[in-house]
Amino acid sequence: MLDFSQFEDKEYYTNKRLKVCGNFIYYYQFGKPFRLGKRKPKIKNEIFENKVEQYSEQEIRDRVLRRARRKIADLVNSNAYAWVDDTGFIFKPIFLTLTFKENITDIEKANYEFTKFIQRFNYEITGQKGSYLKYVSVIEFQKRGAIHYHAMTFNLPFIENIYDKLKIIWPAGFFKVSPVDRVKNVGFYLAKYMHKELHDPRLKDHKCYFVSRNLKQPKVTCIEELINLILPMLPEETKEKEIKNIEIPYLETMDISIFNLKNYKAKNNLLDFINQYL
Repeated sequence: MLDFSQFEDKEYYTNKRLKVCGNFIYYYQFGKPFRLGKRKPKIKNEIFENKVEQYSEQEIRDRVLRRARRKIADLVNSNAYAWVDDTGFIFKPIFLTLTFKENITDIEKANYEFTKFIQRFNYEITGQKGSYLKYVSVIEFQKRGAIHYHAMTFNLPFIENIYDKLKIIWPAGFFKVSPVDRVKNVGFYLAKYMHKELHDPRLKDHKCYFVSRNLKQPKVTCIEELINLILPMLPEETKEKEIKNIEIPYLETMDISIFNLKNYKAKNNLLDFINQYL
């Protein structure tokens, strides 16, 4: 096993970043280097603070909410197909939609009902109080203004007569359960429901998404030596998208290459190698 620990306390500059979210690997190359190492990178914050007066309140909110959407997609992809039971069976991600019978537009009231649903669902699965279910959920507004929820679960076991039991667990309204086996990018699948809601003034000062405890997090490295070792190992046929010369305010430009290893036969060996350094 190679040793990259010397970079932990070393101050250096790089223009590369690699992010691993489950089967997805994102490689970023920036037009301007940023500082890493013992001293925390400040370039982004310093420049943003210097230019903050140039942005309107809405522009600042847009940036924050776009970041939230990326976080949702990364969390979903980091946890989809990443949870196993005691026998080694890999749980499949399950997509849930929860709607209300009544035209509920009060976010606090709706969130209370959603929280109670999660508590009941956990009890149904385990038979005891506590947090078991791993999930990410986002809020969406229907045309009539009513609130409903889209959620992705990552460790939901087989439940006999689940539809009958969900009627009891979610008495506030209606539900839909959908497998997402054929969805190529489950993170984007859930995050797309945030597209309009990110700009909805009703969500100001409210959470636009909910996550369970102890989810698996994206793994990131900016160590060039490690990135240069990993990149040649990523098969060209797994490259799903490449976007070049994206203008960004603090590092000039950004190129992104997105690799999807979901259908790559040797992905387990490749990810095991990558994860031992991240």
